[in-house]
Amino acid sequence: MKKYGFTLKIIVILSLLILCSFNAESQNKIKGFSIDTKLYPDFRDTYGGLEINIFSNNYLFSLDDVYYEEFATLVTPYERCNYLSLLVGKYIGHKYFRFQYQTGISVVWGIERTNLDYADCAGWFCFYHYNSKEIFTVGLPLELGFKFIPLRYIAIGFDIESNLNFDKSFILPMITLEIGILRDKIKN
Repeated sequence: MKKYGFTLKIIVILSLLILCSFNAESQNKIKGFSIDTKLYPDFRDTYGGLEINIFSNNYLFSLDDVYYEEFATLVTPYERCNYLSLLVGKYIGHKYFRFQYQTGISVVWGIERTNLDYADCAGWFCFYHYNSKEIFTVGLPLELGFKFIPLRYIAIGFDIESNLNFDKSFILPMITLEIGILRDKIKN
């Protein structure tokens, strides 16, 4: 699925740019933008992501890339998955706090283990090799977020992310760090 990954990202980025230009033509001004890094604190597996956001009149347009990679030492192949999402939603709050909710459409691809192929054991130490299949499907992403914005250009927060699809659905809390133009200057 690596051959599809780059092409899909380009298609989604172009779609987001077209959506934003359409939004600009309808007299909505872009109020801000940000890049949001995400991490799910887990010592066994790796969940992370990167999100590009555009704020316009309490609307939020996002391109979200969440990835999953299994941490397994005695099992091959590792399971991994990419979730590339185009999201639209709203946000509430303008000063130090912001609540946001979004939904959209996503493309999901990766590698999933199926049945056991063979086990190579030496005493109690075993190495397991499984068959695998490539997955490629469409999903429904949902996201709720709460951000604390101590400075105009930085925010820390908490997101609950989910992706409903037929192969690799998930729901996760994620810690976020957001950098960009997040709000106007606060006047006394």
